[in-house]
Amino acid sequence: MSKICFLAFVLMGTTVWASKPVPAPEKKKYSPPVYSPLMPTHGADPMRSTQWYLDAVRAPQAWSLLPHTTAPVVVAVIDSGVEYQHPDLQANLAFNPLEWPMNGLDDDGNKLKDDFLGYNFADSRPEAWDDNGHGTLIAGIIASVHNNGVGGQGTCPVCKILPYRFLDENGYGDTSDAIQGIYYGAKRGVKVMNLSFGDEGKDKDLQKAIEYAGKMDVLVVIAAGNWEWNNDSHNVFPANFDYEHTITVGAINQKMELWEGSGWGKKHVHLGAPGEKISGPYIEDPWDEGNGTSLAAPIVAAIGGMVRAADPSLDAPTTKRILEATIQPLPALKGKFRHAGMVNAEAAVRCALDITHACLTK
Repeated sequence: MSKICFLAFVLMGTTVWASKPVPAPEKKKYSPPVYSPLMPTHGADPMRSTQWYLDAVRAPQAWSLLPHTTAPVVVAVIDSGVEYQHPDLQANLAFNPLEWPMNGLDDDGNKLKDDFLGYNFADSRPEAWDDNGHGTLIAGIIASVHNNGVGGQGTCPVCKILPYRFLDENGYGDTSDAIQGIYYGAKRGVKVMNLSFGDEGKDKDLQKAIEYAGKMDVLVVIAAGNWEWNNDSHNVFPANFDYEHTITVGAINQKMELWEGSGWGKKHVHLGAPGEKISGPYIEDPWDEGNGTSLAAPIVAAIGGMVRAADPSLDAPTTKRILEATIQPLPALKGKFRHAGMVNAEAAVRCALDITHACLTK
């Protein structure tokens, strides 16, 4: 049984390595007639001004394109769990409607008892509560609640989070537990999955799980790693698994250059997203910030969620192609990523809403 850890990130000047066990409360093309904004650019959330990355990837412009009738998209976060009761996350968690909480039964017949909100594979119990913080920060980057007067705003206003915990309070976990999270998330029908963990060495069972996710039409977004390596010459996994439904993300700093700790590689790292001073909800403080590819990947996962929400008929491979085709080119990234640029939420959502998907033919 191999051990794996999340990709170390810097939080409040301290290096932290990437769950209180208590229950929580409870092919059609879209051509919408009116593109009214889901919310204003900055809204009423006090920490929105710290979220430079939302403006960098043109997330507010993408929000304005999504119609009010857009159905939610579920994003699985395979990590350290989530703070269920965080006021900036609680309303955007994906509860299991087929499972009755805390009755000790497997109501939905999936061989997990009481999995009403994800599952804790690290401890073989239902509560995927986060006592590390990494998973909560990732979940918030994707789906913090908008305009509730608390914290900031998630990159995807139409995403719901399904947490699967495999990392302990110190950020370490068994690969076998991560694999279970991938299988169960795919079986639950999630559209996007975020994997912000990794290590050296190739695991065949992990590879099979990611292949299974592809068969279930899941877009799998993976952090490139924070070892400053050229991934093309290192065995970094799951980052180096390369399928039509997987997308590996490097980190970009505020100068629109490669973040100093980011993994890179023209063959294995597909594109970039902001990964410096990325703020979001946390477990000890209501709001915090960190650096790393761990935090760049969920930005791409969130935009992938918006793309699939904009046109639910899109499959995972086409969603990946749209994300790649609509990047904002950045000269400093030439030779660093397969697509030398940063994800562009507005352009990606526009392409998804275009019934011809013209961005794919340019």
